[in-house]
Amino acid sequence: YIALSHCWGKGEGILTTTTSTIEERRREITWSSLPKTFQDAISITRALEIEYLWIDSLCIIQDDHLDWQAESVKMADVYSQSYLTIAATASSTSLGGCLFNRWHETLDGHEIPHSISKFHSERTDVPPEIKLRYSARGHEYFAGNCPDMGNDALLLTRAWAFQERILSKRIIHFHSEEMIWECQECRSCECGYFDWEKSHLVYDHSFHELVKKTFAKLHAGHGTQEDIYRTWRKLIEMFTALDITEELDRLPAVSGLASCISQRLDSLYMAGLWKDDLPRGLLWNKRPYQRSQRIRFAEDHYAPTWSWASI
Repeated sequence: YIALSHCWGKGEGILTTTTSTIEERRREITWSSLPKTFQDAISITRALEIEYLWIDSLCIIQDDHLDWQAESVKMADVYSQSYLTIAATASSTSLGGCLFNRWHETLDGHEIPHSISKFHSERTDVPPEIKLRYSARGHEYFAGNCPDMGNDALLLTRAWAFQERILSKRIIHFHSEEMIWECQECRSCECGYFDWEKSHLVYDHSFHELVKKTFAKLHAGHGTQEDIYRTWRKLIEMFTALDITEELDRLPAVSGLASCISQRLDSLYMAGLWKDDLPRGLLWNKRPYQRSQRIRFAEDHYAPTWSWASI
């Protein structure tokens, strides 16, 4: 099966499964009712001749607390065991899609469409077509060179998509400028930048090198406990900088990663920290340039004040 990683968006256009629609979903989901991101994901899945596609908003009953609670902790299995993850990286809602007319962002921030220029020849009645390919900047979001991603790679700013990206063995990002491939061994882009980077740069401090490869090694059984704790602290540092619609979802949104790491550790997981790493884990602090406040939790859903998830 293939899994979809996407931004839901807000309001109209979000297609979900609820207790009132589950029987209808079991009978039929019409093509016209699907938002463009879902339609494109289905088209890609069919083109790859894969039979099943997993979409969180449809495969989890959204207003059933017990079903959501049971299925959300299985996220690690869903994404780590999928044949491929399709990431609608450039779409801010499920209406945006994966496949669209490409555009190019200039250095001064203007977005212009990719174009085809025709040059006429005096020797032939049929003008040849020369395709002009702009130098893409999409890969810079993945290399960590663009701290402000705006709407160009919105999925990379979302907390829920963080563990989906790390856990996936293979993921292909559909960005507006080019497709980006990531797996546990390499990453590649259409413009060839990552191949150049690999051969020219001595140090790679990107997400892929520091986190994804390291996590893959830990998940495969390599590395010491200290390596695991160090990786976890790095994960949390990156994760807490990301946006999330409901702050109460902070711990659930990282539970898949915690579940995978717990298989390698003989230590109790405690609201985002590990019991055997508490001396260092408790030394977290907020970024000095950010304002923060305590989250108002419900009685049955809270994080203790000593956890980073409490603010």
